Amino acid sequence: MTLISFTANYGRPILIGDLLTTSDAPRPAAQIPAFLSNIDDSLPDNASYPFELKQKIYVIKDTIALGLAGNVYQMTDFLKDIKGFFNYHESTEANLKKFMADYDKNAIDDCCILVFIVEYLGEEFHPSVHTHGNWEQYEDSLVQLGLITGSGKNAFFEKLALVNAGDRDEDKARTINLSLLSMFIAEERYTMDSIVEAWGAGFEVIEYSGGKFKKMDDHTFVICHSKLNETGTAIINEPFLIMHYTYHGEVLTINTYLASEFRRYGVLPLDIKRENIDQFDIPEYKGFRSSNVLCTFVIEKEDGGFFFTTVLTNGDNEENSILVKFEPPAPAYLEVHIDESITEMIYKGYRESYPIQD
Repeated sequence: MTLISFTANYGRPILIGDLLTTSDAPRPAAQIPAFLSNIDDSLPDNASYPFELKQKIYVIKDTIALGLAGNVYQMTDFLKDIKGFFNYHESTEANLKKFMADYDKNAIDDCCILVFIVEYLGEEFHPSVHTHGNWEQYEDSLVQLGLITGSGKNAFFEKLALVNAGDRDEDKARTINLSLLSMFIAEERYTMDSIVEAWGAGFEVIEYSGGKFKKMDDHTFVICHSKLNETGTAIINEPFLIMHYTYHGEVLTINTYLASEFRRYGVLPLDIKRENIDQFDIPEYKGFRSSNVLCTFVIEKEDGGFFFTTVLTNGDNEENSILVKFEPPAPAYLEVHIDESITEMIYKGYRESYPIQD
């Protein structure tokens, strides 16, 4: 299964997709970035096994975005076919409708497909969404209109209810979706629920900006294990999982630091084989000094549940409230600065949800 979500976001559409593909049989090489290891032995008996990480969302052309879920073989063939079609045809809704009308539906009977296309008719902006398979449509004050598919949709709705609406400014759509993804990663690391339900293991984001679709690049997730001090009057933060996402051509690299260990993961499109990637196109990783930082704070409650809250900051200068610096190789240098005002805000939010009992 999977999680593919499209949100309209008041004229700033965003498409997100997870990376996990699964199998009914274990594959020893399969690893999950949030764990730096194979977790097959930790899964319940009825769970599918992680198979490999693959990209499921694509920019076909500047004005065409694609999301795929379902049978990997069918998804791969469809991806090749739609790419080939639009190599020779204009990016218009009419051409997309012709392509879909002529396509053999039996060849995608185990797939969910979403194509979002933007045209300018004269000076008028004309977006349209086209789907195949089982998609749920919903409306929400944060994202306006949404379409979603996969086993992760219930978790999506649960976390969306936790996101603060704020203002619908230019960055709001990005903030909402990235906050959701950061909470997904945090919950996955603490509970493995998403892996058991056959989705997660990392995410991609496509946004429409400057007249074209593009994959969101160079952003960092930080997961903090946070706890109350001995008197219950303040929060102590312990950053323990850092994941830096960046692209080299079509290859997504997830650079993961966990508990003093560092590892890199390369995630390929469905239609590219590993042996066809030139390793020299992926330079040696030399770390980073913040970019877009999403920090999720996780507090384990007395009843065994978890309190999640996420803060996004732009890490382009030293004055940001959250700043991350990482330099490999081992022993790696890691610095995570979290401003005291953020810690106080997290504590306030926690206490509003779980007041001190008399």
